Amino acid sequence: MHTRTVQFSVIIALLLLMGVWLDASNPRQALERKLRNEKKLLLVLSNQHDEIPLRAYTFDRATLATTPLYMIGGDASDHFVYIDSNGRVQIDGKVDGELREQGRLLMAPDATALFVDGVRVPLPLGGWRAFLVGDALHAKPPPSVDYARVRVSDGFMRADLFDDSDWQKTSGIWVMKQRGGGMPGTKAEQQSFDFQRAVNPFAVHGRENGLLTYGETPMPHAEAEARFFFGQPRTGRLIRQNHVPDDTDMLIVFGQADGLQAAFGWSGSQGAFALLQRDGFAAPWQTVSLWSDKRPPVSNWVKVGLRLEAGCAVTGYLDGVAVLQSVLDREINGPFHIACGEARIAFDDVRAWSLPQQVKNENPIFVRSRQFASKNKKKDSDPPEFAKWARGSDTFLQSKFTETGHTNAAIIARLPLHGSFAYESVPYLDSFGDLPAGKYRLQLFAADGNEVPDLSRDQSLFTLDATYGSKGWRVHGVPAWPAGHDEFTLRFRRAADDTVRLQIDGAWHTVSKVLRGPMHVAVVAVDQDPAVTYPLPAHHQIYADNLVHELFEAAPTDWNWLDGSFRMDARWACQDLWNFMACSSVAVPFMVGKTIVNGDQDHEFFMSLRPAMPWDIGDRTFYGRVNRQGEDLFKKFGGWYNRRDLNFSFCMDGRNPLSGYAIVFGGDDNSETRLLRRGVVVAKTSKDEHLFHGQEHNGVHYPWWHFRVSKHDNKIRIWFNDQKLFDFIDPLPLNGGHVGFWSVRNGFTVSRYSVAAAELERAPHFLYVANDHTAATAIWQPLKDDDVHVTREREGMTRVAFNGGTGFHAVRHVFDSPVNLQDTPVLHLKLHCDEKVFVNLHLDIDGNPYLLQHNAPVSRTKSLLTPAFETGEQFQKRELDFQERDKTLLLGATGGAEYAGDTANIRFDILKALRVHGIEGGELRSVTVGNTSNEGYLLAGFGGNPAHSGYELGEPEFHR
Repeated sequence: MHTRTVQFSVIIALLLLMGVWLDASNPRQALERKLRNEKKLLLVLSNQHDEIPLRAYTFDRATLATTPLYMIGGDASDHFVYIDSNGRVQIDGKVDGELREQGRLLMAPDATALFVDGVRVPLPLGGWRAFLVGDALHAKPPPSVDYARVRVSDGFMRADLFDDSDWQKTSGIWVMKQRGGGMPGTKAEQQSFDFQRAVNPFAVHGRENGLLTYGETPMPHAEAEARFFFGQPRTGRLIRQNHVPDDTDMLIVFGQADGLQAAFGWSGSQGAFALLQRDGFAAPWQTVSLWSDKRPPVSNWVKVGLRLEAGCAVTGYLDGVAVLQSVLDREINGPFHIACGEARIAFDDVRAWSLPQQVKNENPIFVRSRQFASKNKKKDSDPPEFAKWARGSDTFLQSKFTETGHTNAAIIARLPLHGSFAYESVPYLDSFGDLPAGKYRLQLFAADGNEVPDLSRDQSLFTLDATYGSKGWRVHGVPAWPAGHDEFTLRFRRAADDTVRLQIDGAWHTVSKVLRGPMHVAVVAVDQDPAVTYPLPAHHQIYADNLVHELFEAAPTDWNWLDGSFRMDARWACQDLWNFMACSSVAVPFMVGKTIVNGDQDHEFFMSLRPAMPWDIGDRTFYGRVNRQGEDLFKKFGGWYNRRDLNFSFCMDGRNPLSGYAIVFGGDDNSETRLLRRGVVVAKTSKDEHLFHGQEHNGVHYPWWHFRVSKHDNKIRIWFNDQKLFDFIDPLPLNGGHVGFWSVRNGFTVSRYSVAAAELERAPHFLYVANDHTAATAIWQPLKDDDVHVTREREGMTRVAFNGGTGFHAVRHVFDSPVNLQDTPVLHLKLHCDEKVFVNLHLDIDGNPYLLQHNAPVSRTKSLLTPAFETGEQFQKRELDFQERDKTLLLGATGGAEYAGDTANIRFDILKALRVHGIEGGELRSVTVGNTSNEGYLLAGFGGNPAHSGYELGEPEFHR
């Protein structure tokens, strides 16, 4: 911020020459005629300040006495504001108050705000021109303050929050929370294959009504954002999946710590996202407006942003979408902050910038892991796939070939590029030295699936021949390139119209015909020397608009899940400080991308199995056993691995993983690997190399499973560890949709995902859930809050609607006092299921689990929805055998129920069914309704239980 008295930045001109005078009789014209008759001049106050985002002018009665303020609308209307020499404020000719002490005019290129004695004059933000009315050309302008452009980006890649940073604690408690082994601190630790680390090593935790302040620089025309964990942050091993954070706030704040503040974010006390304001950090928040219809699912990360324009206009953003807007009456002028309520919050990845935002869209095809790229390979532990995901070692493939007596060495981008992309040479880098001089050939090849073309056959669609020397680049054979001209940096790009354009002396020239479709980019070093070296990718940067790399080094706000508790967690049980993006669930862990991928598309990803343990499902009883019997339990449960279902879906609806294409690796308990189209198997294999290897521990302990997926036109091709797995021609190809990673009753990690496609479209709120608080008083409570949406319906019925197409879709009724089945053994229950909805009843009697079949299968069931199946090892369960071994668990079926329309009136004698198994009575503690059968992948939504369907329940009653 810089205070100065400035000369006017636009030339001073006579009113007549500026075209301001008008010949008519409305108030603005009358005022201007009066000023003209007084021979006044208009001295322009400019809102164009080069790199300055905002300039604030301060004026008082003394200033106005010599130079009144005049503002006119820039929309060709007659709107104006005039503050005369006596301080009277006129709006469109009507007196609207009087300046007594001080006024402030905030001017930015895209917004203007006027404050009189601390209160905003109610004017539209945009389109104003401001002038001082003076008697002479040398009239002195009022004092002004220029606010410097600010750009902040903090991913908290350090062990201490406050060291070497501008963060200051204003109130509350703020600490850095380490994940896994954190991050290496020295070069030796970076290279050590024994130093355990996390992909995203730190987040910030705050509590006790804290305010965390960034620096002291005021930002009256800026935007700030942070990524918040929506739920109760994990502090130990246990994950709380059902906690909507009603006991804390998650806010982005602008303003002075001890002055007026504006905020946006989650307000726990109101159970909604809100625009708020207050006067000082000790004062309570006052609500400006609420956004309460929806919210992110619990345990997801959400990007919360706040824009402040001209010190008064505020806009709240959720995952990049504006949801609330307001213009405040008082000026907000201070730094930005993070604020929390009483209970703990977690946040990460803070950014802030002055407006207007200067966007540079660069998505390089070559990326490396910040935490793992420097790690030395560990013999017998790190498979070849490690270098691929961590170092990008196969981003470019190498090729040497000879032609007409000389040897060429080439690198070619393996991932096809879609839409617009650009090439840029890099003459020097500290780590790689100078770009070697010599002859080069830059080429584009049509992509055939994900098959990399043979460069020796020269089937290129476009070639650029160039020489690099001491003076720079010289291109040959291009008419637009001037003779003898050299460029320090060589740049070309495929533009939005699919032509190639070459930059020459700062201007772009079209140098090709239209080249549509996905392309491979190759860089060829042409040389007489057989020992010619390959070009280095670092010297040849390639960027693409329709390309995304995800290494999960930032909080995962580009993903949603309803189940799975995706988080930074252990990849190996034996060394649990190696942390990656991990999940686990006894239902269907399913992580969905918020981006819709349309048209031709290419995907690449690396997954692994991970140990799934009892505390992943909230079991507190296992801690002691693990501490005392860790090694024995590790061996007993095979490292806690479950050899099945590393699955990926694409072109699907985002809620039902089998609604598009799906790769099911090791499906049906590792019996078969399949490619499905809308749930139908279109290709499959049972080869050993296409399944999880036997029971050998190392066969699943070390590997990363590497997949590449290509959908070009109607050709669907899948590669597994660089070997073609499936090649399918779809007569009716699906155009596009969401992608998702999933499994069944398992845990897995994802270390890297890349996508390049014809079109990438953001859908950030598509999996948000209803922010409905009526479920808290419902008779039936969801087992997992956001799996279903529970509402009270007519005639005492409870509606259970499915938010997604996966999982148990379960609700439970716990009796205040257990039901004595000897006294009242007959269950009466109304149950209506939508079409293709399948559920059973699960009963907890004296702590023992029982199943009462309604209309869901009982085959391929590994657990029941009772407390007995909610502790201990639950991931490696065998299938229940209701015919023989587990027949005592199946009490019967509701087949004799009477129906009123589509609603079943269930009447079932529980005591009678128990006596068949020699059990005389008992106490019924709870009834749970849902499905645990995975027959035909029903848990993943195939054949039933689709998203947005559901069922209705009455209150359970018991009779003699």
